[in-house]
Amino acid sequence: MIQIKKLFLFLFIIGMSISLISNYAYAESEKNNVSWKLTFLADKQKCNFLEETKTKEIENIVKKYFELYKLSNNLLEMNCVSSQQYFNSINSDDTDLNIIVFDKVIGKQIMMKHGYEGFYAHYGTNRMNHHVIMVSTQPPFSSAYDNTEFSWLLSHELSHFILSYKGHNVDSIERMLHANKLQYEDCISDVTERCSQVKAIISSNVSGQKFNVMAPLKDVVNQNSMSYFSDDLYSSNVVKKVLHQITEWWINGVINDEDYLMLLQQIVDVPVNNNQVVKTTQLSISNGFSILDETKDQKKIEKTGIEPTNTKIYDILRFVPFDTYSIKLELNDSKIPSWYKTRAILWHNNHLEDRVFFDGIDAIVREGLIQKK
Repeated sequence: MIQIKKLFLFLFIIGMSISLISNYAYAESEKNNVSWKLTFLADKQKCNFLEETKTKEIENIVKKYFELYKLSNNLLEMNCVSSQQYFNSINSDDTDLNIIVFDKVIGKQIMMKHGYEGFYAHYGTNRMNHHVIMVSTQPPFSSAYDNTEFSWLLSHELSHFILSYKGHNVDSIERMLHANKLQYEDCISDVTERCSQVKAIISSNVSGQKFNVMAPLKDVVNQNSMSYFSDDLYSSNVVKKVLHQITEWWINGVINDEDYLMLLQQIVDVPVNNNQVVKTTQLSISNGFSILDETKDQKKIEKTGIEPTNTKIYDILRFVPFDTYSIKLELNDSKIPSWYKTRAILWHNNHLEDRVFFDGIDAIVREGLIQKK
């Protein structure tokens, strides 16, 4: 306890002098390299030429959307198969992201009939893998903007993945994406200047078409997701030295998780929760979390004959392309996840760049481990 009191005094002195410290630039961390698979499910024994082309078109959209977020990506596998072929070939792997796209027939049976637009889920503690996206090629209430609507929906689900991959929890994802969902929808077919910050355009190398997608969130592009930190905080050499000291104490067991988080709180200006969270349907997944996008427009439900029923969404879980029961969450007494401790050890031993470590601190802030008193 004496050491902790001394540290608080040290932090107070640092806080008084931090504005006098000159900033210096940290080297950007290496770009993430997302490994992913794409599967198009057709309601036929064999995919035809149009479906094969559609699969290539989707591949093109996904790759270019990753580029908008400046995420390096590696397509491991792309298939167009029937449902029977798909279920016969499911096997567990550590791919970062699996994207499952249903054709119009399967999509109507599994998703559209019940008013569901898209499904995103993540399993386990490691945010680097075991992500799933499922969408239908024909979104609900399709119109003359069929292709645009699909690309829009796909980019929305990809945004779920990217934010989760970078460490955001389900509540922060909802705040950043769903709070503006109506604005996004209003901009699908709008070509005016007011939508330029909401909508981006992807040009296809396959068909030459132009597809509307959600504009990437600027704070997240190229790992610049540390919106909770002021510039002088994460660019200060003094702050880095303080973090090195308290992190060394924590790694070596001098202070416990609670004390470490308490000390971090003295450095990080944690935002006050304004409770502006948009509620979405979340499935009860014992070893992960999911976000299920669905329509809330009763008029559209009545017009299209949708049969809303929460139990039917579990049909989607049959299509998860790996063994979810083999993926376990951390079961220990630690308040801080093991991935962060691994990152902290690497950083403390000068094997990890500063920016990556600070991004880890930002992630545990977003997970609610450090909260404003």
